[in-house]
Amino acid sequence: MKRKKTVDPNQLELALLFSPDTERRHETDAVTRPAAPHSPVSIPVRANHTLAEQALPPASEGVPESKFQPEPGPEFEAASEEALQAVIQEPRLWSESGWTARVTMNDNSDGWAVEMTMDGDAGPSLVMPWPKERGSDEPKPLDVTAVATLIKNAAAERRKHEKQLHAMLHKSVKVATRSAMVTVALDISPDEDNATATLTAYDEFAVQLAQVRVAPTFKLNKASAAKWIDSQFRRPER
Repeated sequence: MKRKKTVDPNQLELALLFSPDTERRHETDAVTRPAAPHSPVSIPVRANHTLAEQALPPASEGVPESKFQPEPGPEFEAASEEALQAVIQEPRLWSESGWTARVTMNDNSDGWAVEMTMDGDAGPSLVMPWPKERGSDEPKPLDVTAVATLIKNAAAERRKHEKQLHAMLHKSVKVATRSAMVTVALDISPDEDNATATLTAYDEFAVQLAQVRVAPTFKLNKASAAKWIDSQFRRPER
């Protein structure tokens, strides 16, 4: 009795796929089927337009002008007023470089005087006699050269006054003790109603040893500093 043969479906599919008839059909289709035409890509171009004509409009075009020019406020008005004051150039009043020159009558005689005041100061830094106009009792007018010299002299006088004031408010002396050299400093904080002062001791390495409050009228010298050191830095009575 003969055994019945079974066919694997996968092998049957491969046999049909690579059979000569199948290959001939594929070749025939490749020859007879027309190739798909390539559709060209069209890019629209604006003719007769230069790059300048195609430039973008400015960002501010079409925007109301008021949005770019804010209305002046109090700060603008104050700055404008200061600018006007800074360019005053009159025969008896001149403002320049933060200084104001003012020609006034001299109280001590029948002559004239000029005051130099720095902006922000309560009073003048320099007051000096001012000459008269030749053949007249009127003062000589202020000019660029004269004001430049006045500013130079007033600035030097102001620096001198500041150094003197600093020396009055900040004093120090050195006292040699058995173990080291001690520096005693007096610092005064000026105030019209309640001035204060501090007395501080430092060693030779600038290390603070002690500090106490004292009266602004405390007189610092080597004798008073040595007495304070000998008292183990107790607060002086006066």
